[in-house]
Amino acid sequence: GISTSKASLPTSPCDVEYVARTPTQSAMKLPISSLSSVIVLLFQVPSITSYLRRNHPASLSTDTQRQSRGQGSRQHSRRRTGNDPPWKQRYHVSRGLSFTDELRDTPIRLGSCSQVPYGNLELATRVDLASLPLTQLMIELDKPSIVMPPNPNGATIVDIGLYITEITEVDPGENSFFMEGYLDLVWCDPRERFDAEQENLTTKFFLEKNAEKEMSYIWWPDIVFVNELIPRRTENEELFIAHDGTVEYREKFGVRLASNYFMQQFPFDTQTLVAEIESFAWPSDVLQFHIEEDIVGFSDEFDIPEYEIVGVEEHLEERMEVRDRHPFSELVAEIHVKRIPTYYVTKVIVPLTLIVCISWAVFWMKPDALADRMSISFTGVLTSVAYQFIVSESLPRHIYNTFLDNFVLFSFAMMVLTILENIIVKLLHGEEEGKGERSRKLDVTCRVVFPLMFTTGVAILAGVQLPD
Repeated sequence: GISTSKASLPTSPCDVEYVARTPTQSAMKLPISSLSSVIVLLFQVPSITSYLRRNHPASLSTDTQRQSRGQGSRQHSRRRTGNDPPWKQRYHVSRGLSFTDELRDTPIRLGSCSQVPYGNLELATRVDLASLPLTQLMIELDKPSIVMPPNPNGATIVDIGLYITEITEVDPGENSFFMEGYLDLVWCDPRERFDAEQENLTTKFFLEKNAEKEMSYIWWPDIVFVNELIPRRTENEELFIAHDGTVEYREKFGVRLASNYFMQQFPFDTQTLVAEIESFAWPSDVLQFHIEEDIVGFSDEFDIPEYEIVGVEEHLEERMEVRDRHPFSELVAEIHVKRIPTYYVTKVIVPLTLIVCISWAVFWMKPDALADRMSISFTGVLTSVAYQFIVSESLPRHIYNTFLDNFVLFSFAMMVLTILENIIVKLLHGEEEGKGERSRKLDVTCRVVFPLMFTTGVAILAGVQLPD
């Protein structure tokens, strides 16, 4: 990119003299006085061509523009629209690749140049590159782009929208989940203004790699997901620069995020999946987010396997981490989901309850049939141990027990008690008169006591761990 700056660095952000990249004239008269200058100029042709392509598309040939539009159309046709946000669907279906201010059909954003007080500031100075000597032109081409925020008198307002299309791989064991969606950012940068009549277009439109390249030359919010486990995957990037300096950036993303899971009530638990978005570089005194309601929401096909969505909240807050020197404006999206417990009820709770009930069959068996009674009791105990292993494999290693853990443990204890009852009955049963009657009375009593104990115990567990 081509930028000019003062020789000395500013002492504060308010002292910055903002300088814009200058559209080059379609014809450049360069002083070439020697063969070495010609050779140097030839090496710089790709840089100059790239500069003209980005900042002065009107100077490109008709064939080049036609070829660029054709490539853009092919890229655009590959995108699916099933889970796209409403503005995406309207754009794909009815707009094609043509894009003008009249066709956008979107409301005016708070962050656009027509709404912010710094939208009409004259921050840019024009430099005629054609008048520069060749050596100075080479220096300007090689200079890195140093881009400061567009508002010299305060925070830059950035409209932010988060449209979620899918959440998958909700994994309590790894404390993570995977999210896919669209991110939309709108802000005003007066330095990006251009003459619509001279350029013969009202909005510059960049796709994919061209959008990434253009963003390396301009100021942008530098968005990051604070709780991401790995860098997000981006695709279908779009960058729009309107003639008044309003900049809009869109992307489709996929990212794996960290989230804290509270499993005490498992499998009747409710979880909160959190996505936190902030700028990596610009604190809240430089950048302030504003939630854009018309580009926030979920796809109609949005669904989470094994969970039911019970509520969604989005809000802004300022957060300061230990490593930060200043607080940062942050968008926090909270998706409240409730687990659908059908699988665990039908595969664990109901079968284990039936096994416990079957273990009570020993109370109807003969007191002297100790081997048969113990066989039934030990079968139930071993089954409950097997269920304990199955449950532990489905859950992360916590220092606390979940409701399902305690249910399996309580069922195990109930079946161990049947073993003790079998031993006591055998001891009470004998050849002497009266002892056989006492063992039978104990069995009759246990037929009532054990079901009551089991029902009461499960009710207490539910009352303690499932207060809702």
